[in-house]
Amino acid sequence: GLGALPRLAPANLKSATELRMPLEALAIEALERISGCEKAEVLREIWRGGARDEEREEAAQSADLISARLLSVLSASAEARSTLQSEGDAPHAQLKNTLGTAQRSLSLLANLAACRGAVGSQDAQRKLIRDILPFVRHKEEGVARAALDAIVRVTHADVEACRAVLPEMLRTLMWLVGDEDSTSYRVVLSVLSKLFAKQSDDKNEEEKNTQALCTACERVLSPILRDADAEWSTHAAAIHALTAVLAVNKEVGAHLLRQESIFWSLAEAVEMDDEELHASLAEIYAHAANDTQHFRDQAGDEPIKHLKMMLKSTKPKVRARACVALAKVALLHQNHRVTINPTGKLLTATLKLLEAKVAPSVHRWAVEAFMFLSVMPDVKEHLAQKEVRFGSLVALAESVGKDSSFHFALISAFRRLCVEREKPEDQKRLEQEMDPGQIEQMRQLAAGGAGAAPNERPDDPEVLQSL
Repeated sequence: GLGALPRLAPANLKSATELRMPLEALAIEALERISGCEKAEVLREIWRGGARDEEREEAAQSADLISARLLSVLSASAEARSTLQSEGDAPHAQLKNTLGTAQRSLSLLANLAACRGAVGSQDAQRKLIRDILPFVRHKEEGVARAALDAIVRVTHADVEACRAVLPEMLRTLMWLVGDEDSTSYRVVLSVLSKLFAKQSDDKNEEEKNTQALCTACERVLSPILRDADAEWSTHAAAIHALTAVLAVNKEVGAHLLRQESIFWSLAEAVEMDDEELHASLAEIYAHAANDTQHFRDQAGDEPIKHLKMMLKSTKPKVRARACVALAKVALLHQNHRVTINPTGKLLTATLKLLEAKVAPSVHRWAVEAFMFLSVMPDVKEHLAQKEVRFGSLVALAESVGKDSSFHFALISAFRRLCVEREKPEDQKRLEQEMDPGQIEQMRQLAAGGAGAAPNERPDDPEVLQSL
């Protein structure tokens, strides 16, 4: 079958004008369709250009030629819009077909890269993935979309091959996670979820996996976040990437945040008038709340000041993230609760976002903020004493119908308003065996010299009944 296909273009094409259209288009379309069967023996024949097993040297040369020619055709056809002269007011007759050839070339490269048995080694897979990655940010939308689809296909077929080039993957994909509502954001997050996933149930093996992921992030993101002379667009992309890493692997993200110079360098983003950047920074602060060192004593003053500024933003997306971060800090770090004042502007802003007609993603964050607030007895007492009433929740109901990801948070938030907090089983056993004073003394001793943060006071049954 391969012998009947027209010979591919040379490996040194300079522009789309040198392509022998439609012959190259038909050849690559045929190869791409054949490769769709995903059978290793078929893909191996494509990779070798039809050379037999005993012709090993020729097979290796054919594989290099196939790869080089595909990349040559891909590079030339992807730039067709700028190299093919238009015919009067109409585009060039072969423009659509040529751009389609670029997309099919990417699909064919992905099918080959996804099958180690076809290309022979992980080194060959790495080379193919590196060939695809630059096209993910191509100015031609169809080409960029096809390249991202190719990366998704390879990641899901052989995640180890992609993890072998994780720094390059992260360095490219970090430019596509700036807009949470975009399709590319969701696609990239699915890729990162695979790349940063847990690999083993064995503790030692998983520690090695986490360390490898941390090292890759340090190589790519840390130098950018620490570099005072980095282009602002690059710095912003790194912040968005850090947010994405926190979303898919909190342990790796927390490791990056524990590098103090990086954490404080993020504060520069507050000075920029950039909605997506402010939203990412607020989300990073929310994740950072899990680590006591970031909000211990005066260490939390600066982040809280930034979050309060974001709470005044005219952009619902920024306000919603700021609400989550402030509510979470107030819940986990009681020493900052007076400064944050969760029953004041924070609660008001959260309730307004729940009632507002905004995007489902904004409602999702507002519900998460309310979930944290509804844990605190002070907030429950405030709602009961002031007889706070919810406004119209029609818009929220519409968002819930479109996005099921925050059903649990919504149910939990309203449940916590009127149901006493459940105690862990070990806490229940301790209360049966010891009096409250002994339990508190043991808790303080276990916390060491710094002492433990005070426990939340019990919910008032009358307040719960009122709510």
